[in-house]
Amino acid sequence: MKNKLFMLFSLLMFCLIPFQSNAAEVKIIALATDEWAPYYGSSLENDGFTGEIARAAFQRTGYDLKIDYVPWKRALVLGEQGKKYQGVFGLYYTDERNQKFIFSDTFAASNITFFKRKGEDISYKTLKDIAPYRVGVIRGYTNTKEFDTATYITKDEAADSVQNIQKLIAKRVDLIIDSSHVILHILNTKFPENVGNIEPVDPPLKTNDIYFMISRVVPEHKQIIEDFNKGLKMIKEDGTYDKILKKHGF
Repeated sequence: MKNKLFMLFSLLMFCLIPFQSNAAEVKIIALATDEWAPYYGSSLENDGFTGEIARAAFQRTGYDLKIDYVPWKRALVLGEQGKKYQGVFGLYYTDERNQKFIFSDTFAASNITFFKRKGEDISYKTLKDIAPYRVGVIRGYTNTKEFDTATYITKDEAADSVQNIQKLIAKRVDLIIDSSHVILHILNTKFPENVGNIEPVDPPLKTNDIYFMISRVVPEHKQIIEDFNKGLKMIKEDGTYDKILKKHGF
């Protein structure tokens, strides 16, 4: 009888012990950005190839990545605040940004390229050769330091890449500058009738690496970046990175 009472008491005490899961708690990383297909976008599978790469890298070290799409300037402001979002996804490095954010290792690259109307006699060897032309740029975007600070170039601002292409087609600008993949994607999906009418001006001005960045006001900003970089190395070493690129046609 005593043995039965002891077993019953032991079972009751066991049931009263709070259950603790051995599974590590998944940490949520929320990043703001703007639409930038084919690199990333709300209508793309898994947020595009860069979104899928970043999410896979984060998952290796216990994070779940959430990407929200807002206008670009708003993404930068919200990302810097470090409250609703810890940072900004998918952008180029600048010294100015580095003062407010900490950058991840690069996980993609973009060719910054001038585009013109087919048949227009426009070429260049240095940026000085672009001076006679009106160049369509996107408000708030970074291209290259030399181009962005060149006061001798006439720059005509647009809200986004689609508007820039429309201005080029309508002859409101002579050139536009953007990522070559982005312009070609937009031409193929939104302006198929003009695919043969818009062409790149070779060579690309520069190849820019693509990163995400975490606000320096986020207490764990260094740890987040270290964990992501570790996960990125892992998916590159085991072939996951290349599989994602192939899956998305890159």
